Amino acid sequence: MSRSSSNKRMVLVGYPNCGKSTLFNALTGGRAKTGNWSGVTVEIKHGELSLGKDKDRLFDLPGITSLTHLSDEESLDSHLVHAFLRKDTPNVLINVIDASQLQTQLYLTMQLREMQVPMVLVVNMMDQIEKEGSVLDLEALAEKCACPVIPVVSTKQQGIDALRQAII
Repeated sequence: MSRSSSNKRMVLVGYPNCGKSTLFNALTGGRAKTGNWSGVTVEIKHGELSLGKDKDRLFDLPGITSLTHLSDEESLDSHLVHAFLRKDTPNVLINVIDASQLQTQLYLTMQLREMQVPMVLVVNMMDQIEKEGSVLDLEALAEKCACPVIPVVSTKQQGIDALRQAII
């Protein structure tokens, strides 16, 4: 199925509680419900994302931890995400990870890379890392993941312009 450049489907995907819905609101001007407990986003939300003159669709998927091992015991959230990604491959994956959970959440990032869809990696909650005095080598991460890596603090809308540019 071919799409024009002004009809892209972009998907926010990542672990539960990594800030996807807050980022979705920052990018779309939406008012999606956000919270720091599992099951807040139990449906797929979508909104319009304006990147220059283009009007694209941005989807906020429920949090998942893996693209594999889907069983009947998995949550409704996981089933929704798997079905969505199987049904129609997005033009761009926006993988959101919590900077303080980098090592754990990169497992999903590597699985997403296997989809061979252009991806932007958003390292969210950078303020928490800075508060701890830690430093992340984002250039090395971008090289290892073979995609742009954008540091963001979605609750303060920091890094949103850089993310928009990376998506373009």
